[in-house]
Amino acid sequence: MFKQGFRPFFLAAGLSALVLVMNWVISLLGYIDIYSNFDPVDWHAHEMVFGMASAAIAGFLLMAIPNWTGRMPLQGWPLIGLFSL
Repeated sequence: MFKQGFRPFFLAAGLSALVLVMNWVISLLGYIDIYSNFDPVDWHAHEMVFGMASAAIAGFLLMAIPNWTGRMPLQGWPLIGLFSL
């Protein structure tokens, strides 16, 4: 999984989107309360931008930059460290 930079980040973006949409729907139905400093619409926008979109952008850049520059892609422990952040 950590042989190509886009794999963990695209997987994380997809999983984040699924979890955040489920939380949003459950919250709108009134089954859970999301305790946050944001109102629900702002919370949703924040999580989509900083949760899902940032992982998708990181995956795209880790896939595209080696093609643009001709450098070797980020792999192994450095990629694991970046993904952990």
